[in-house]
Amino acid sequence: MRRRVSLMSMSRAALLPTALFAVVAACSGDDKSAIPADAGPDATLDATPADDATPTPGIDASKDDASASDGNASDAASDSPADAAIDAPDAACTNLMTETANCGVCGYACLHGRTCVAGRCTPAWQPLSAVGVPVGRDRHAAAGLGTKYVATGGTLTFQSVGITAAVAYDLATDTWSTYSSALSQRCSHEIVSTGTKLYAFGGLTDCSNGAAVASGLEESAGGAWTYTGAANEPPARYNFAMAWTGTEIFAYGGGSGVGPAIATGGRLTPGGAWVDAGCGLAGCERGGYFTVFREGNVMHLFGGGAYGNAPAGLEYDLALGTWAPWTVPVGTPDFALLMRHADDGRRIYHVRQGATCTDLPTLDIYDRKTKAWSTDTSTPPAGLIARGAAAWVGGELVVWGGDCGAGPITVGGRFQPAAVAP
Repeated sequence: MRRRVSLMSMSRAALLPTALFAVVAACSGDDKSAIPADAGPDATLDATPADDATPTPGIDASKDDASASDGNASDAASDSPADAAIDAPDAACTNLMTETANCGVCGYACLHGRTCVAGRCTPAWQPLSAVGVPVGRDRHAAAGLGTKYVATGGTLTFQSVGITAAVAYDLATDTWSTYSSALSQRCSHEIVSTGTKLYAFGGLTDCSNGAAVASGLEESAGGAWTYTGAANEPPARYNFAMAWTGTEIFAYGGGSGVGPAIATGGRLTPGGAWVDAGCGLAGCERGGYFTVFREGNVMHLFGGGAYGNAPAGLEYDLALGTWAPWTVPVGTPDFALLMRHADDGRRIYHVRQGATCTDLPTLDIYDRKTKAWSTDTSTPPAGLIARGAAAWVGGELVVWGGDCGAGPITVGGRFQPAAVAP
């Protein structure tokens, strides 16, 4: 027997907060399995769920962007947001406004001691522990592995020599620890997570010298780093974009020893050799701050126009291996002010700098399913800046470190978005 949930006379339009987030299966009786939330951006795109897989609190990968898996959005769009939020079985989901296990949407649990206030897990931002916090760094990279936020490389002073040291913050215990040092000095590099391994690539060995480009792809499964030795490695680069597609590492653009914006790239299936993914179209060069992510069967790229490049968006067909212009969605923000970003598999969270570097950042969020942008202005921890390295870990966005010119900071924050219907 099913019954309607009491919503304290609130209208359906008021049920869901405006910020966006991936949620657990919405108490609808769907027999779908979810992969772990730490499996990396877009990990659901090519994964086959196990029969005994269990949902992870705070995220439902099986309800990820339907177009990203097979181009068919009918399942994800079969229920309206209001229906998904209020049609629930007995003994569950009785008050979406206050229940910490069902906050805003059935099954969406508030994490790390947050409470459900008016259908939003509160506070949205929490500070990272200051106990045992590592020395601050800038131009570092971060990714999630299990319950840990792992930050690698970077510089200890503004625009200086890259380091090999890595650190980890465990979201489950709110504690810091050291992580195995990388093999190469890196700053302005990138790192991605497959869910079981981390891969670090590119960057500079000295961030005061744009010609000191680091090479070699390193991997770590939670311990020591090793060089993969993958053949046909693309040209070394820094300030580039890299993403995990679900089966491949995809790297593109950035700066090199010959200039601050290039149009070369590569894709790699771990254990295999790099495949060229360079772009031959006019205006393909990208450098500075830009984003690449998988959406359906293509890689989308926006931003990086600081060097006068056009078109604003680019699209790479993973099946055909070809590039084409892409019209960015209406409302796409000015990426000159967007700094670091993280991807939960459905939404991409960009940390936007304020008028000055030291202003508290806001979040610009792109939802693959709705093709729309939203802004979350929840107050971050005091001292947090947009230049910290960002990563998605276990249902939360984590941002830490960065430098506005006075030296790297040690402030960090963890953000849980508002629920959104599948």
